[in-house]
Amino acid sequence: MSNPNPQNQFKKGQSGNPKGAPKRDWTWSNLLHGAAEEMGKTGEPMKTIIAQRLVLEAGRGNMQAVKQLMDRMDGSPQAFNDLTSGGEKLDLTSGLTPKQQKNIAAGIADAVKDNLK
Repeated sequence: MSNPNPQNQFKKGQSGNPKGAPKRDWTWSNLLHGAAEEMGKTGEPMKTIIAQRLVLEAGRGNMQAVKQLMDRMDGSPQAFNDLTSGGEKLDLTSGLTPKQQKNIAAGIADAVKDNLK
């Protein structure tokens, strides 16, 4: 609902919510860090036990564990979405006659229909 009183409108250069969201006294990150620091039954921190288990599972051939281990050690592979155009929009139909474009579209439509059967 708009406020007809210009004195109560937002001031130029001032945030609409200067105090921000209220701070929580907990975060998932803090809870997980705390739990990882707790001692396990062996007297080692849980984070050490978890790391050892991850390595053990990877050694047994658990591919999810292998992926996690590799991602944690080397970082996740970087995703590349644009390999050729340098960010420019590609015109895939340049140099094609309208008849060639129509034939390509018909071929794609036939292939889709065949895969839906």
